[in-house]
Amino acid sequence: MCVCVFTSAGLYRGWFPVVTSVCCSNFVYFYVFTGLKAIAYKDGAKPYPAKDLILAFVAGKNVYCIMYMVFVLISVAYYCYLNVNT
Repeated sequence: MCVCVFTSAGLYRGWFPVVTSVCCSNFVYFYVFTGLKAIAYKDGAKPYPAKDLILAFVAGKNVYCIMYMVFVLISVAYYCYLNVNT
């Protein structure tokens, strides 16, 4: 018979990686969106909500791709580090 015990320590065990991931993705999203907006409106074009929505969508997709590439690179580096040091 398995008895599961839930404690407050278990609830907060994974908070740091989650908060770190959210902070990193928000940081990347903000700068990608700001850069795209600067490029889209550099010729003095009038801003309108539909264009901003499209830019936000593109920025969000880019953030996903960038964060995935960073995750893969960190994973490969960690794997190589483990193989070198064992």
